[in-house]
Amino acid sequence: MKRRAIPFTLATILLTFGAPVDSEAIDGCSLGSPITNTVVLTTTVSTNPSCGVLTDTILMHPGLDVTFCYDIAATNAVTVTVETLFDDVLGFIKFGGLTLGVGNNFEGQITATIPITFTRTSVVTATIHRDVPPVGCGNVVGNAAAVLVCGDGIVSPNEGCDDGNNASGDGCSANCLVETNFTCSGQPSVCDDGDDVAPAIEDAVNPFMDGNGDGIDDKYQPNVTSVPAATGQGYITLETDCAGGNKNVAAQGLPAPDPSFAYPFGLLTFELPCQQAHITIYYNGTTSLPGAEYRKNGPMAPLFGPPQFYTLPTGAPTNVVFGTDMVQGQQVAKVDFDLTNGLIGDDTPAADNTIFDQGGPGLRIAAAPALSSWGLVLASLLLIGAAFFGLRRRETWS
Repeated sequence: MKRRAIPFTLATILLTFGAPVDSEAIDGCSLGSPITNTVVLTTTVSTNPSCGVLTDTILMHPGLDVTFCYDIAATNAVTVTVETLFDDVLGFIKFGGLTLGVGNNFEGQITATIPITFTRTSVVTATIHRDVPPVGCGNVVGNAAAVLVCGDGIVSPNEGCDDGNNASGDGCSANCLVETNFTCSGQPSVCDDGDDVAPAIEDAVNPFMDGNGDGIDDKYQPNVTSVPAATGQGYITLETDCAGGNKNVAAQGLPAPDPSFAYPFGLLTFELPCQQAHITIYYNGTTSLPGAEYRKNGPMAPLFGPPQFYTLPTGAPTNVVFGTDMVQGQQVAKVDFDLTNGLIGDDTPAADNTIFDQGGPGLRIAAAPALSSWGLVLASLLLIGAAFFGLRRRETWS
């Protein structure tokens, strides 16, 4: 077996772009002689400059070098000369004069290495001169070789998504795979974190698009969701450790009156497809919530009767604690608590394997002070006196 490798730089390829040469124009070449049944042209691609492990499809990041490897092989005892080698993406790779060996099996390899920045599929055509009778020329078309670029915004067959970058954590991974709890669609891919809140709504939580201060945009986190409060009092940010992510997150007003409490942020409703979860809710509209209780509205365990308002306990199993945290340099009120599927705080029995919750911080409304018995007597005397004085004035006027 004889093997020749001719490296080409990007500059060389750019200088040789052009239309295919008509083989009739090649001296001593006459199309029509049978050669295609004895010559095979194969194109492969590799990230190894010397070709290395070969494949007809490769997935890679933009800006890396890819070597296109062109193999010309025959199974008959012939001598051939490669007159032209034309790639429909790269242009002319080889001009005439490469004579390839004699024998039942031979191979000549020509290579071209270039940096790849976008997805491309290459098909090469070789014009080959047969040097033994019947002498002549013919065109041989090779297979298609594809370089699929992850990060160019084009969703290729080997990719689950392509959002135009090579960063993980935004729903489409650095290797163009859809990340857990995300769905991606379109081209370039737009990924959603599955919490049923539009990315543009989550972005408006603050100038940093980060409602819990972890340095990551909320729209890229299935376990962090920001929505505007139903009362217009700033934003509410839900953070959980549920492996299934936050689902059906929404702010809502009170579904029924709760006369003893005021709700400055209304309620936050959400679903968590897990058995247990720790929840932190940030209230990006106030610095603290002194005296607040976390009030829940819904069926109450263990009977799960009609919806009602009740306070989640500060002890087990919910362990409610109000406090504050710093979010992007601002003090923000927050509440931490635990929820368990089928226990207090969940709307439904454990069989559904999902925690349903709607609640919010409630502030007790102070009741009007009650009068003592002597106070009632004094108030009655004052009323009688006022009535008597009014009657006397009326008699005087008359």
